[in-house]
Amino acid sequence: MDDNEFSEGEKLSPYEKLEVVAKEYLENPFKPEAVTNFWQAFWQVPRGEFANDTETFEVPDCNWTKEELQEPMFDVDGSPVPSLMACIPEELRGREGLIKLGKMFSVMPIMGNPSRVPDANTTINNDSTSDKTGYVKVEAGLTALDTKGKTDDEIRAIFASHGAQGQRLATFIIASQASRVLNGSLFDQARSGPGQQVKSETKLLGSVNADGSPVRARYQDGNLILNSVNKHAGLRMLGERISVGVRSEKSK
Repeated sequence: MDDNEFSEGEKLSPYEKLEVVAKEYLENPFKPEAVTNFWQAFWQVPRGEFANDTETFEVPDCNWTKEELQEPMFDVDGSPVPSLMACIPEELRGREGLIKLGKMFSVMPIMGNPSRVPDANTTINNDSTSDKTGYVKVEAGLTALDTKGKTDDEIRAIFASHGAQGQRLATFIIASQASRVLNGSLFDQARSGPGQQVKSETKLLGSVNADGSPVRARYQDGNLILNSVNKHAGLRMLGERISVGVRSEKSK
């Protein structure tokens, strides 16, 4: 979508243009042109430390057909789940891309981690899809999928049987921010307050820590929090019980 598509003399800010194309995408989620328009506008909005930077990301046209966009994502039991399309620009590939994302979006320091993504103990899988950029279909429920007691390897195999893989940290961040624009909520989001408890956290099977365990991510008051849950007990530092689930993504 370009400025010529608006009435003559009308000049929208990047935020206003994003609002327009977000409505278009919600009305036509399986229309490749609507997907393209949304993500081109999304990556034109200035953010964080880049708010005064004139650099913008190149966003190609969506290369998924209407039929491919209509194909559902599935949970670990094979039931269809909500999804959305995410676009990872080439400029956000790999570790350097994660560092840029940390400068764009809020990250909460926790358990000694610096306010950057990834922290010093986070690595990225070396498989062929780990640095995949472009358009990705993302499992997009507001809370992570129940693992149904299955192991990480079992879940990876189930995702693979549907042509998907465990969600990566970069995908989680980008799709969460898109969800906030489209649906008003980040993934696995909690807010502070009396009686408030974290409801869910995603175990990202597409990104691992230095010890080989999956990166765990959630949002608290709009800030990304990484690796805050004891992986054995499922407990927060303050003793709050939370559920740890998973998410998938699918590339062409």
